[in-house]
Amino acid sequence: MKMLEKLLNSGKKILGTGLLLGGLAFSSCSKVAPILTKPYIIPIQDIVYLEGTSYPIELGRYVNNSDSFTIEKVSGPGEIVDNTFTFENEIDENQEDESYTVQFKVTDLNVGTSSEASFNIKQEDIYKGYLPATNSKIIFSESKNTNKINPNGSNLEVLATEYEIGKSSPDGRYIVFRKTICDPYTDYVVDIKDLNGNLMHTFKTPNDPTEISWTKDSKSILMGRGTYSPGISRYDLEDESTHNLWSSYSMTLDHNPVISPNSERIAFVHHEYGSSYGIRTIDANGTISSLIAEGINTIHDENLELNWTDNEHLVWKNGGLGKAYYYNINTKEGIEIDLGVHIDHIRLSPDKKILACYGNYHENLNLIDVEGLSLGNINTTDMGFAAVEFAWAPNGNHFVASNWNWEKEDREDEIINYWADSRCKLRVYDVNKNRYRALEDAEFTIVSIRSDILEWISSD
Repeated sequence: MKMLEKLLNSGKKILGTGLLLGGLAFSSCSKVAPILTKPYIIPIQDIVYLEGTSYPIELGRYVNNSDSFTIEKVSGPGEIVDNTFTFENEIDENQEDESYTVQFKVTDLNVGTSSEASFNIKQEDIYKGYLPATNSKIIFSESKNTNKINPNGSNLEVLATEYEIGKSSPDGRYIVFRKTICDPYTDYVVDIKDLNGNLMHTFKTPNDPTEISWTKDSKSILMGRGTYSPGISRYDLEDESTHNLWSSYSMTLDHNPVISPNSERIAFVHHEYGSSYGIRTIDANGTISSLIAEGINTIHDENLELNWTDNEHLVWKNGGLGKAYYYNINTKEGIEIDLGVHIDHIRLSPDKKILACYGNYHENLNLIDVEGLSLGNINTTDMGFAAVEFAWAPNGNHFVASNWNWEKEDREDEIINYWADSRCKLRVYDVNKNRYRALEDAEFTIVSIRSDILEWISSD
């Protein structure tokens, strides 16, 4: 005991740093240092951005054991401001998918410790790829010029000038044009050209050949007539002869002729007083006629974009009312298509399975299942964007659409891109809402896209 007292009084240590008492070592002069904890960062799952879109990530919510901290970026794209990560996710045509890693550091402001962590960004391509360059052509008008271009945006060419109406043949070999050459009531020229712009047929007509269409064999064109000699005519390419199929009376308008899939009947619109109309059918030779339906309140002498869904059913629209109609020509009964948005235009797919409906302003494009219409059902898909012009591809799975209000930041994918007052563009989509790429040489300046020519034709 005395020995222990001497050791304590002398300040000497046992075992170098402490004193062993009852099996425990202690120091008479050292203190225990506080344990400094580092910020704990919850693992962050991969963040997926759709190309051309971005949204902020609040990184602070991934720190769970500190109430005062700062976060700064160590490496990788984007910025971290006020503990929030932002990423400018721009469209890149050169790569389809991209991945990035962002490394960041969290510093506890109370004790000064820090931790590092990382997360991955995956940028998914919004496009499905490039469409073939040579097996089809998109025909569009700007001012009085008619142009052709590949669906991927390459090989822009001027096809014709100074024409007012154009319509391609079903076999994709010809386009028929109309222009006024003198008195707008008595002198018109109809020209038929091939896809190289060569003039194949031409003739004059004293009556306005309104809303020209083709027969299924591409050997004849159908023309409506109005003003002083209303009716329906057919022009045969083989013998260059014109045949009157139907004659009306007084100051009326017969227009929008379209032939049935079996080529046995022709349906057309008969307008009286500008806004009252009847839907009529005649046989291919014009000898038998039938009134299918009547309506009112169209826009003055409006093209109702009449079309056959099969040999027994017709579909048309009334832009004055913003609705469309589906009718059986035998029962003369049908349904009204009211989508709750204004329908100014309709386009039936080449396989006649889908009816596209769209407006002149900001209404979204809607695709309607035609088979559902035959059962009295209106099954529609809202595409999520507006369109003011539209044309189906020959395969019925893709389409080209234009809109005055699509903004400039997405210009890389535009087939046609210009910044005049209307800011109109053309884009390619499929029915599953996927957008498709266009080559960089598609970007050029034009004046305006007219509404009377936008078609996508096969050129095989």
